Amino acid sequence: MLQAPLTAKFIDYARVNPSFDVLWCFRIILFAASVGTLIALFLFPTFVGVFERIIAKFEVVGSLPKLIASVTIGQIKNSRRYLKKPRFNLRSFRILGIPKRFILLNTIVTGIYTVGVLSSLYAAHLSPAFSTTASQASGIINGVATIILTIFIDPQLGLITDRAIHGKGSKHQLGKIYVMLMLSRFLGTLLAQLFIVPAAYLIVWIVKVI
Repeated sequence: MLQAPLTAKFIDYARVNPSFDVLWCFRIILFAASVGTLIALFLFPTFVGVFERIIAKFEVVGSLPKLIASVTIGQIKNSRRYLKKPRFNLRSFRILGIPKRFILLNTIVTGIYTVGVLSSLYAAHLSPAFSTTASQASGIINGVATIILTIFIDPQLGLITDRAIHGKGSKHQLGKIYVMLMLSRFLGTLLAQLFIVPAAYLIVWIVKVI
């Protein structure tokens, strides 16, 4: 919601200051996305515990306003008890039964989604004559990712989740699966560094054709 207007200011600034390196700024933003994904990976066990508690209390009170009103300062302080240190055992991830193609597709889709807005803005910078059209063309890139997500990833993820829930050690196994998916998303944000320039030139070519 805020990414597009905030990053668009870099394009406006570059028009006034031609020496300004827009691509370098966008690469920093992509690196920040990688750092944020890595932080989310480490916070995953903590938030699982917190949301388990929230869902349990929601089932009692029955509505979100009542749930929020019932929160006390003491309960907020006690939330420190739910802090969990993530533990990674790479050997255990080899037996999850997740297809390698699925992990690869998830990584690629994340990379495409990550550069969707930035590549359209960079395309606007590369082609000032079509800047307005290019800046609105993030849907071209994100549309490709959405098609791959809908056809290949979402059904497979549902199948993997269903198998984990109905199998032995379901909760532990499902947690490992989602950690693996978050790792693939982290790799996707790194892959976005390679995608941004080709995606921008693809948008430039498309907006010139249409």
